[in-house]
Amino acid sequence: MGWSIRVHRVGTRPKGYQQFAVIAYQRGADGKRHTDDDVELGPIDVAWSHKVFCSQDGASSDFLGQMTAGGLFIPASKSPGTNFDVWVIASAKNEKDLEGKTFIGKSFIVVTVPYYVFKGRRYVRDQERWVDDGPAASGSDDSNYSEAK
Repeated sequence: MGWSIRVHRVGTRPKGYQQFAVIAYQRGADGKRHTDDDVELGPIDVAWSHKVFCSQDGASSDFLGQMTAGGLFIPASKSPGTNFDVWVIASAKNEKDLEGKTFIGKSFIVVTVPYYVFKGRRYVRDQERWVDDGPAASGSDDSNYSEAK
């Protein structure tokens, strides 16, 4: 599992869905993780959840979205109004470690507003960076953005 940025729909830009998957590996002959001799065992059945690990003080996480049983993150219909750093947590349903504990994997996503307006310019999210999208429309009644200070 890795990380990604997900944003909510604005104009012609679709809201960002993110598919997550878990692939099991066995340490190879050297007994070390993440080396060339590791053996891919394939996908495993997991339970998905998410949890905010960083947000602005007082921000409501009611508009983050949800994880499906198949590992698809679906953003909420309404913009969250701010940025949230969110753990995506996969808990193995059947596999256990040598001590009988459930295997757990984590990744993270950033759930954010569709765009910011700063000094009369509009900035949209493109993967891991904000991109200048041109002048902000004057008198816009779009409440789906955040005004940067």
